[in-house]
Amino acid sequence: MKKLLLILITLIVVIGAGTWVAFTFYGSPFEKNKAEEKMDEQLVNLGIGDEDIAGREIEYNKKFGKYEIDIEYKGEENLTYTYLYRSDLDRVLLIEIYDDQKQETVREGEHDSTLNYSV
Repeated sequence: MKKLLLILITLIVVIGAGTWVAFTFYGSPFEKNKAEEKMDEQLVNLGIGDEDIAGREIEYNKKFGKYEIDIEYKGEENLTYTYLYRSDLDRVLLIEIYDDQKQETVREGEHDSTLNYSV
């Protein structure tokens, strides 16, 4: 009986530690879904549809512990808009617009501006 209890406790600890490591390095899949929902909601509020988007990528930023969403809009393929999902604020914030041709950050693009956001 003690052996079975020890095996069960060890199994629970290993699964719990593995889950913690996975969430720490790769982010929560639930938070990723929430980030995508909030981004979609924000795009609708800006009047931007799927037909206006050339590319979209979501990735977990381990440094900040938050999801970043990179979007390239049609007609502005040289600009990459980077949004950060803030679960504590339950919203998506534009943190950077990067011009791939000039290799520099810009403040405004045709579809959005970093000046539109405050915390």
